[in-house]
Amino acid sequence: MSDKHLTFYVSLWCKDRVEKEVNVHLPKKKSIPELRN
Repeated sequence: MSDKHLTFYVSLWCKDRVEKEVNVHLPKKKSIPELRN
């Protein structure tokens, strides 16, 4: 597997992981836009 593929899968995994963490800590989706500002 090339580095590009590895980086791609790692980024996908991290994104999925982060979304799950956010969903755990912030059950309400309304809180997400506030964090981005």
